[in-house]
Amino acid sequence: MLAVLLYKAQNTTTAERSCHIGLSATIIECIPHGQGKFGKIAFSVNDCKHSAPACSEDGNEISRNQTVEIVHIDRNTYYVRRKGA
Repeated sequence: MLAVLLYKAQNTTTAERSCHIGLSATIIECIPHGQGKFGKIAFSVNDCKHSAPACSEDGNEISRNQTVEIVHIDRNTYYVRRKGA
């Protein structure tokens, strides 16, 4: 029974995350140059603030305080691109 509850909770979380695609976010920890290099973003959904690990979609560095768009989510990593790029 516990496994069923955990499975349902995981699916709900995945569905909720898919709604984050297209949202604007702010870089709060610089994303270094290179594929697979991590930084951190902050964004709001329904007046609730969230933060998550993030990678640059194209592998380029993105500095702190830059505005980005969430373009893809893989597991718990948010892939972002500079806004307007």
